[in-house]
Amino acid sequence: MAVTKSKINVGLDVAAFANQEVISGIPRVIIEVSRFLLQNLDSNKFNFSAFDQKKIPDNRIESLTSKNLIPILKLPFAPFEEQDLAIFLDFHHFAPLNTYLSRQKVGRLKTIFLIHDIIPIKNSEWFSETSKLIHRRYIQSCLLVADHIVVASKKVKDDLMSLGWAYNGEIHLIPMGSYKVFPDFELYKKDKVSLICVATLEPRKGHDDLLDAFDILVAQGIDVELNIVGRYGWNSEELLKRIRQHPELGKQLFWHSHLTDEEMDEIYIKTRFAILPSNDEGFGLPLEEALSHKRVVIAREKPVFLERKSPNVKFFHGNGEDLARVILDNKDTSWDETANISVRSMEDFSRELMQLIQKVASTSNQ
Repeated sequence: MAVTKSKINVGLDVAAFANQEVISGIPRVIIEVSRFLLQNLDSNKFNFSAFDQKKIPDNRIESLTSKNLIPILKLPFAPFEEQDLAIFLDFHHFAPLNTYLSRQKVGRLKTIFLIHDIIPIKNSEWFSETSKLIHRRYIQSCLLVADHIVVASKKVKDDLMSLGWAYNGEIHLIPMGSYKVFPDFELYKKDKVSLICVATLEPRKGHDDLLDAFDILVAQGIDVELNIVGRYGWNSEELLKRIRQHPELGKQLFWHSHLTDEEMDEIYIKTRFAILPSNDEGFGLPLEEALSHKRVVIAREKPVFLERKSPNVKFFHGNGEDLARVILDNKDTSWDETANISVRSMEDFSRELMQLIQKVASTSNQ
């Protein structure tokens, strides 16, 4: 006769915070999702703990939790071996594969992995040989041990399937969304061609085309302002030099490496267009963020952005010259309030992930 356990031990992996200095990108996704799960999953049915496969120094945990930034780190830490359900919301090339397999064989472990993208495998020209190899091995490990894989876009699911690697679990498409949704955000009503681009400075993000378009608009005498928001990533020293030495820096061109949500909102208030020049993304969260602020988006014509077709999303497909042309063609375009498209929130994503967790847990609680 099956015995029902009183509680399911759910482990949330927190290794992403081992050496992450800036709480943005994927670490922020982990914070927002885990906060929702802790607030909404029934504590009478679920026993939460954290586990860190890549040991986080105690002084770092104390520093992060003292600011109340990361509630997940306030959970008790428990060995991975004590979990019934392990949830991985980040990339982990140091995952203990042998432990997963041994516990799965005796039916004591279920795993859910969130795969953000496989760009280092599909578009390897932007990454080092080491990064490509690590990512390849990690994805192969996921496909071997994951009971459930969550992806945030059809594009990532298609990329995974195109690899032709065997996988016997389930793949779930759950789109992400904006951290906040602003139903009454102020519409832009000025004539200035004001632009914002939110993206880490790294090779695939397309900043050079963005700056080329900006230079073209300046040369044509257009009243234009460009705010680039994003920290320096890697392998973009020439781009960094171009920004820092640009003659319009501090006049019509501004680079913000770190902004609070409130500071970001202030920039959006004075922005007409959000530009997404990236050459590849797993989801493209800045697109959803821009739509939540009721700003028209001009994005590179890539599959992941085409999933969000809307009258408020315009596309360019070429270089900086083509981007400048599309900006000028739409310079009098305003936000279309009649567009029949809902804006996703991170809460929507978290709720659907929670429903998956509840479903998986119900089959484990035997």
